Amino acid sequence: MLTRVGIEAIGDAFNAMFLNQQSKRLYNPMVNAGAIAITSLIKGLGPTERLNRLLDMYRRYIGRDVFVDISVFTSERSTGHYNGATADLILNFGMIDQNIEEYLDLYFQ
Repeated sequence: MLTRVGIEAIGDAFNAMFLNQQSKRLYNPMVNAGAIAITSLIKGLGPTERLNRLLDMYRRYIGRDVFVDISVFTSERSTGHYNGATADLILNFGMIDQNIEEYLDLYFQ
């Protein structure tokens, strides 16, 4: 993970798209670009298994069931063009592979 996304603070907006020129990685997972890159690293045999793995992790953290809000997901999916462009850029930097739509769906969920 640390080869793609660092832990450096940047002090910029959550949707800032910066690659650290020294380390050649995204600054941190708390900005959209870093979160999309981290999403691409979630293990699983397919999108459903990856989502279930993520939801299970959150269940363990907060001690109750969590669910995807489908209306928010569909809204983000239909309007999240900036995140799509960000995913294209980080693909260009070699931070994710070609499965952009799958990663974006999981990120939006």
